[in-house]
Amino acid sequence: MGSARTDLSAQKQEDVATWKRNHESWLLPYLDIDGLSRNPSRLLLLLHYRTNHTLQDWFAHDCHHLKCAFSEGLLVIAYNPHCVVVHGDRDGDLREWESVGAHRGDIVGFPRAMATFEAQGRLAVVLKTVLDLLHGNEAPLGNDYWLLLVSRNFAKPPGPEDDVLSDALGRPFCAPHKLDIGRITRKLRARLDAASHALFIMQTDPEHVRTLLTRARSCLWLRNQSPLTLREELLRIVIGPMVRLERLPGSLTDALHVSLAVEKFSEDIEHGRCAPPQYQQAFHLFQKSLESLLLDLVLGMHALVGIQPAFEHLYCECGLGVCPHAPVTAEPDLLSWGLCELSDELTPWHHDFLIGCISDVLARAEGKQRDRVDNHLYAHLQDIAMVSEALTSLELHRPCVAPDLKVCGCRINESLPECPAEFSSLDKFLKISSAPSESPKDTIKRYRAEQAALNDFWRDIYKFKDTELRNMGFHIAMRLRYLQAITVHSRGGFTEALERRILAFTATADPKVTELIPVSPTSLDLFHRMFTPTATHKKTASIPWDDLVIALVDAGCTIEQKSGGSAVNFILPDRAGVGRVSIHRPHPDSRVNPIFLKDCARKVEKYFGWRREGFVERVRTPAG
Repeated sequence: MGSARTDLSAQKQEDVATWKRNHESWLLPYLDIDGLSRNPSRLLLLLHYRTNHTLQDWFAHDCHHLKCAFSEGLLVIAYNPHCVVVHGDRDGDLREWESVGAHRGDIVGFPRAMATFEAQGRLAVVLKTVLDLLHGNEAPLGNDYWLLLVSRNFAKPPGPEDDVLSDALGRPFCAPHKLDIGRITRKLRARLDAASHALFIMQTDPEHVRTLLTRARSCLWLRNQSPLTLREELLRIVIGPMVRLERLPGSLTDALHVSLAVEKFSEDIEHGRCAPPQYQQAFHLFQKSLESLLLDLVLGMHALVGIQPAFEHLYCECGLGVCPHAPVTAEPDLLSWGLCELSDELTPWHHDFLIGCISDVLARAEGKQRDRVDNHLYAHLQDIAMVSEALTSLELHRPCVAPDLKVCGCRINESLPECPAEFSSLDKFLKISSAPSESPKDTIKRYRAEQAALNDFWRDIYKFKDTELRNMGFHIAMRLRYLQAITVHSRGGFTEALERRILAFTATADPKVTELIPVSPTSLDLFHRMFTPTATHKKTASIPWDDLVIALVDAGCTIEQKSGGSAVNFILPDRAGVGRVSIHRPHPDSRVNPIFLKDCARKVEKYFGWRREGFVERVRTPAG
């Protein structure tokens, strides 16, 4: 029994020693050998900014850095029921708890304040050691050259780390935080443009949508799900850009209101005093909007990570289907760990820290390691990084806004309902199959069918959204303005690209076709009859003369007719000299029989160079 007590005591002492070592590491998590060895200039930047700003300037940042470690019990703390003043002349004094002062950031609980003070003290010791090593036995000669190095960021050469998702891990090596609402607004506009572009692709490129959904249906995460769950997840993937386009304008509007409030009340804001109500309301609305947007983005991470082939190992089959789990590997995979934690809305880690870790891994990755994250997931990570950075800026800004502030007013874009999974048009789109050895004509036919099905799907989405908004009480002008915000306004570029692709297929089948002529469905049917042998065409009845004229005009011809005669000249404006065909109007019965129609086909083929394969159906923009 005595030896057992001795073993337990030794084990306890070892655990306490390990806890203390971890405590010291968590106090300064950004001082890691690996990161500083890759970028030694960070240590010099840390030395510069820490010596040129007071501990009060850095307190909000240092306290924020300890948030996760403190809440998870990773720090050795001392308890005291009082709070600590962290601003002004009374910095460091003890006082009773006060909710208003605590929410403003004027006071901090004793355990967190002591942990922050300890972290600042340990960092000061480290920087003094660095300074002694830099100076050696020589007396300082001034700081002019030092300031020159700082202005050049210590001559850090540009590299892949400059193109990063987030510089959250580099924030300790910059000046103390100051709210830059202009920068936040610019980033919101950039993400809004990116969401609009992503929605344009989803609404106009059926091949892209098919590739994405085919990969999603084959992933382990969705392979064993019920049909209803599968449809819901596929729908969530397709309309993801639209959801972001719904939410981002509201956050951008709130950011502009904050910008106006900062400009208007800049002289009335002081740490330790209550801000004007209008100022607090603007900040509170913006913060709540960002928190709601961040939650939506985190919930959307699960589907995007689940369909990535490189992260299929994050999912395992179990009795309930497929569930995510943290990977267990011989070597730590920080990218998989970061994505797994970021997909969990209950993660204890701050999103800024997780995005910083993912960004650091991707900045150093090359080749296949970097390609593990596709464009969809990367764009989603960019949105999370932007929102998380904005939220961190608001958290570090002083004075903070009370979380229980009562805000009046109706939010138009808040809590809009999700689209249901009963859209048969999405199933119709997925059922369009392609044969491995299909001919170019079959490819054209399939592509048009996919485009039509995709248009039907988005038309259903708009109808559903309009119905939901009407049920919520929005009048028609507001509904139209909302629907216009999530609708692709110009498809000209895509239509031209589509016609070029169809022309490439058609030219493969018939090299004589050098241009495509988009016409209406009615005109397309008439031209198919015109260039198809009578015995093989299912329609053999005569057609009205006016239908032939309308089809030729639809194809680009102009009409020239001399008075008193039956001859009608059809002219192509861009074919001078040979671009003219004369066709006599039948009389007394002005109907065109199949034989006459074939004669017209020979004329337009000879003088215009038209062939059956050159006519395509004009792409129509679906009504919003």
